Amino acid sequence: MTAEIDSLVVAPAPVQDHVWWRRIDRRTPVRPGIRMPWVDGAASSAAVPDPMVAHEFAIECVAVTPETPGITSFTFRRRDGVALGFRPGQYLNVAFPVDPDGGLRERNYSLSSSPVDPSAFRLTIQREDTGAVSRWAHEHVRPGTALEALGPLGGFHLPDVDRRARYLLLAGGVGITPLISMARTLHALDGTADVVVLYHASTPRDFAFARELRILDETDPRFTVGFSLGDRPSPEWRGLTGRISAESLDALVPDACGRRVYACGPAGYLERTAAAVEAVGVSPLAFFTECFDDTAPEPRTEQSQAAEPQTTQRPVTTGPGAVSSATAAAAPADAPTASALPAPAPSAPPRTPAPVRDVADTRHWVTFARTGTSAPVETADSLLQAGRRAGVPLRSNCSSGMCGTCKVGLLAGEVTMDHSGGIRRREIDAGTILLCCSTPEGDVVVDA
Repeated sequence: MTAEIDSLVVAPAPVQDHVWWRRIDRRTPVRPGIRMPWVDGAASSAAVPDPMVAHEFAIECVAVTPETPGITSFTFRRRDGVALGFRPGQYLNVAFPVDPDGGLRERNYSLSSSPVDPSAFRLTIQREDTGAVSRWAHEHVRPGTALEALGPLGGFHLPDVDRRARYLLLAGGVGITPLISMARTLHALDGTADVVVLYHASTPRDFAFARELRILDETDPRFTVGFSLGDRPSPEWRGLTGRISAESLDALVPDACGRRVYACGPAGYLERTAAAVEAVGVSPLAFFTECFDDTAPEPRTEQSQAAEPQTTQRPVTTGPGAVSSATAAAAPADAPTASALPAPAPSAPPRTPAPVRDVADTRHWVTFARTGTSAPVETADSLLQAGRRAGVPLRSNCSSGMCGTCKVGLLAGEVTMDHSGGIRRREIDAGTILLCCSTPEGDVVVDA
């Protein structure tokens, strides 16, 4: 599976500003499985900060590293000097001063560095020509640039303790960003593990972190790394080709059904991946995904027309179980396993006839001002659930109050909001709420 790596062609990139790899022979790991440094009893726990709950802080860029012609990594540090504690695979919500009037646009970007190296952290961003935020980041973020951040966020991460530690990391395009954080972390930790990384990209020059992944494959016998070009022919490519499928997955990773599988990429890639892993016998309880997509379209306004494309903005996390959360924010910060999440909601829920309120109806109702739709809110339902049931196209990724995608203004009435860090204090003070975790105290009107 590693033969095709020798023919990998990528754009030249500068040497990383820190060396994260080491040569390991098969006798080096002594601990069975993997144990994160912040777990009691793990080695070097004092040097690695505990994962933090989501909070606000200021960050400053200290380095810019091109990864491919369209993908750049930005190395940051916290301006207060505190090391950022996070789990490998999580992301930050960053506010960018893109608008000429000083307005901020928020985007979620995965942390591509390892929490085992707490001196700084990295965000890796793919430039989209039609994306205002990614273009601004590529053109304006330089050493010294200060931004506001919220996080760490997300339940798409490795478990804190895993005695088996057998993983399959599947990446499509820029979906490699949270997975490279996982790979770097697993490589940095001692212990027995068996990790396969399978990375799909559109062209030979679109493989980010290719040099590092090759070194990882060559220096750590616990890792096997493969690259595939998908179904677009290229005369300079002599490696694996073809989209991910049950046949290719079974040929490359015949023991996939015995691994914990993490997949990240665009929605189309994840649809094919889900079908493939199900066909080869992977349990739904062992399959975790994060999609750089939204579950519902945003209303077309002058501002949203210039916003980031739906395929690169915000991670949407899914996994096993029935907990309504994209990032399992409700779980304690020291939860030892990855999140249990449902499949993403359909992007366009079927529209039902608008309900008519009866004079004897004692339920609270929500009115969505932009669409003019009113709907009852059933007991224990959120405003998001009520709106979707009424056919209102509402954006939401996590449904747990963490990602911030469903922020709207509260125009009238009062709500109880039990969020998990996905909204800033100043936004709450200004009358902004999260639909997914807000329940009404009476009739309400929202700006959606």
